[in-house]
Amino acid sequence: MSNLTLLETKVQGQSPAGTVPSLSWKDSLSVQRLLDVISSIIAEEYVIIAKQNHEIFIKIGDNK
Repeated sequence: MSNLTLLETKVQGQSPAGTVPSLSWKDSLSVQRLLDVISSIIAEEYVIIAKQNHEIFIKIGDNK
């Protein structure tokens, strides 16, 4: 049986052990970009579904 060896690699920007990296969008340009991408994907999906199934959104509006 062979022994497995764990190799550690240093990741650039990795926070020190025991601390949690900040995910505040105000503090991090990369988090801002990630949120922009996620928002864009959700908006595109919403528009596609609204165009294909517009009656779903009409029914939702009628329930108020």
